[in-house]
Amino acid sequence: MAPLEIGEIVAGSHIGKQVEMEIDAIAAGVARYRRLVREATERGDAGSLKAVERLLVHWFEPVRMAIRLEQKAIIAGKTGQRRGLYGPLILSLKADKLAVIALHSLLSRCLLEPNGDLVVRGFYAMGNAVIAEIHAEQLQKHSRVDWMRVVRRYKRMTPARINQFAKQVLTDPVWTRRGAVAAGAVLSKAVLESALLEFNRKLVPAFEHIKIWHNNQKVGAIKLTDAGSSVIEDGHAFRSELRPRFLPMVVEPYPWSLKNEGGYIKVRTPMIAKPTQEQRRALYTSAPLRLHEAMNAINSTRWSVNRPVIEVMKWVWNDLGGGVGKLPKADKLPLPPRPDGIDDHPEILKAWKAEAHEVHGQNARNAGWRAQFVQMLAVAERMSEFSSWYLPHQICFRGRFYPIPLHLNHHGNDLARSAMQFADPVPLTDRGRWWLKVHAANCYGSRGSFEARIESLEEIRGEIVRVAKDPRATLDFWSQADDPWQFLAACFALCDDDAGAVLPVQQDGSCNGMQHLCAAARDADGGAWVNLLPGHEPRDAYERVCRAVIETLASMKTPQSSELLKYMDRKLVKQPVMTSNYNVTLRGMRNQIMETLRDRGVERHVAGGLALFAARTIRDSLDTVFSGSQHVMRWLEGCAQAINEEYPTQTIKWTTPLGLLAVQPYRNHRVGRVKTALQEVSIIQENDDSPVAKVKQRQGLPPNVVHGWDSSHMGAAAIEMHRRKQAFACVHDSGWSHASNADSLASVLRDTFVEMHKADLVSQLYTEWHGLYPFAKIPTPAKHGTLDLEDVRNSAYLFS
Repeated sequence: MAPLEIGEIVAGSHIGKQVEMEIDAIAAGVARYRRLVREATERGDAGSLKAVERLLVHWFEPVRMAIRLEQKAIIAGKTGQRRGLYGPLILSLKADKLAVIALHSLLSRCLLEPNGDLVVRGFYAMGNAVIAEIHAEQLQKHSRVDWMRVVRRYKRMTPARINQFAKQVLTDPVWTRRGAVAAGAVLSKAVLESALLEFNRKLVPAFEHIKIWHNNQKVGAIKLTDAGSSVIEDGHAFRSELRPRFLPMVVEPYPWSLKNEGGYIKVRTPMIAKPTQEQRRALYTSAPLRLHEAMNAINSTRWSVNRPVIEVMKWVWNDLGGGVGKLPKADKLPLPPRPDGIDDHPEILKAWKAEAHEVHGQNARNAGWRAQFVQMLAVAERMSEFSSWYLPHQICFRGRFYPIPLHLNHHGNDLARSAMQFADPVPLTDRGRWWLKVHAANCYGSRGSFEARIESLEEIRGEIVRVAKDPRATLDFWSQADDPWQFLAACFALCDDDAGAVLPVQQDGSCNGMQHLCAAARDADGGAWVNLLPGHEPRDAYERVCRAVIETLASMKTPQSSELLKYMDRKLVKQPVMTSNYNVTLRGMRNQIMETLRDRGVERHVAGGLALFAARTIRDSLDTVFSGSQHVMRWLEGCAQAINEEYPTQTIKWTTPLGLLAVQPYRNHRVGRVKTALQEVSIIQENDDSPVAKVKQRQGLPPNVVHGWDSSHMGAAAIEMHRRKQAFACVHDSGWSHASNADSLASVLRDTFVEMHKADLVSQLYTEWHGLYPFAKIPTPAKHGTLDLEDVRNSAYLFS
């Protein structure tokens, strides 16, 4: 009897199904990419494809030099065949633009005509593109208004459209068919002679001039050589499999270790998403054993689809047309009807256009949300075939964990989160039911102490029971919750112990970035406002900053401060305060506040000034309320500046508490952009010796360090929960568990937070950077405050 092949052994098993799903994902990605290639080729725009563009970039410099030599010969008056005809055209544009036009045109046409593009047609098309670029420059100089008319008129610019418009507008347009053919011929010659490839260890041309039969006679044509076609096809093959849309796994992901890559079975995915060479080296040199352990723990959580919630979603989508509880509309919003007198009264037309513009914008946003929802629903339907599945993760360079499957994961929006539940039930205890109530109240939008949240939930207990019995009849009630679909799932769980036994209960950090900064600084005053200290009810950092801002504004007694007081509340300060932990700029704060003011009906010209004034006041108030955390952020910026001054080509790196050597990727790689009327090409030279982007290195260091801390905290919690054999999931600053394990998770989150910060993370960074960058004048960190980290173990609202 012949031995069985591996495929025969796993056929019909979960492993066999997983391999089949991965192959299907790759095949779907290949088909999707091939369709894009075909569409681009058919419209004559194959030169814009990435696999082709990389060749264009590779050949750009030698072709540009060849064209520059031709331009010098024309200027010197050297004789040459038809130079007098094509010379003025070739001298009208810079050599870099001519190189991009020539390469883009020849590559696109040869891909469209793989058996050979007739030289006369090709020369004319290339020369026509040159004339179109000359006209584009002339139109922009002649009249910016005329040029914008061209841009607005056509979705896709073509040489014919530009040249046709130029004939109508310009008094002396460039037009000569013979000149176009001659210019195309000399540029094609430059490409044929300069575009070379290393193939089978030899330099060979990428294009060749051949003879083909056309209309019963042999004529000249240009085509890609076998080497040129092969290199482009290899590039397409690589890109088509580069980013398949992976589904969750139906078997546990392969474990990560120092020797083995984890995750999917058939296709390897890197641990760090889109790593630079420096980050890839750092990952393998740091040997982060605890990071591997954390990744394996997070990957081991078994999930299933919440079918009752999915059924309600489908009903709202199919029968009601969406538009309920953060679910997008299934159809486009209709444009407002054209009012009477619109053709005779410009002010009526202007008002109607403004209203129609808002509808167009909303439809554009809805289109993205609609596609996202439909894809999520399709994946949920697919995964509901399985009793359980897993979410393999990757990390970013800071160490934060991200699920690889794109459309159905717990990092998604309210809809995606509500569609998921744990696969393995943990029977509900009395404390589990208590935590379910807290979770439901959080989803509904209740705040305050745990007791206050549960009390607010008991007030609507009757409605919750009715929701669980008939979610369709109670749609108007549950759809008004802060997180309506997760609240719906919680209503089912509160009324059905089987549903409650698998519902994930979330515990979120209180302004988590500020928590880490205050703990690192031992800032007792600021830490109290982000619940590092015990209390009978949670304290609200946003409310505290809001009060400080109001006090400051009231003391100013200026017209602007008085006007701003009308709008100042917790909601206005929340986003600026939240993002301040991640070093948001003053301009970023202004934009956040301005958007909120505009939503409240404040005119744009008023909102801009008020927003900037508010941003400055909030920033000053943060320095008062959270002085310790702000000192740590400024210290990190100072360290970045000191390192960059002494080591201008070295990126800043540090070790996270979980053992990952994090490397900031920000460098000023040499980028040259060549833009023509039809395309833009970036010539990027990436090099580890390129100077660092100092501003990005400085501004990025505080938030990146904090992200490294929060991810290490979640990783440590994952390890401990796995050791306890309790399911766990996390979303950066939020830990998830079964309701009956929520007390266990709360204890783990507090203990791992304390143990991590007891190591004195600021001093560790100070010591590490002194060793990595010995000549940098690393500033001495500020003295610690009076916060006793042991008190954090007793803070019920650290995560709640």
